Amino acid sequence: MYLFTTVFDATNTTRERREVILTFAKENGYKQVKLSSPDYVNCDKEDAVTDFLKRIECYKVTYVPLDDDKDRNLSYIKIFNVGSRYLVNQVQDHIQSRIVYYLMNIHVTHSHLPLSSWRE
Repeated sequence: MYLFTTVFDATNTTRERREVILTFAKENGYKQVKLSSPDYVNCDKEDAVTDFLKRIECYKVTYVPLDDDKDRNLSYIKIFNVGSRYLVNQVQDHIQSRIVYYLMNIHVTHSHLPLSSWRE
């Protein structure tokens, strides 16, 4: 039995593109990090980030979000407004539930931790 995780982000703009990625993951069990992808081999990190941000702007034109009805057979989590709301669909096993737990507990905003010292 093979476990795999596929992350659909804003670069996977269409249902067809997501299906290609899902099929690839099932066939290869492949883990890919964006900055180490073939697109950015021997590329400066800052140049890669700049290029990727330009790509995001292009993707916005054709992006098709996951549809709660048409994609109900997929396991996914939608995160809205940096964690103000979550939609979790078809979580089927322990690994998936741990990923959901992790994503729901990431805090990307600054927070304050009050500390005090008490003396007698």
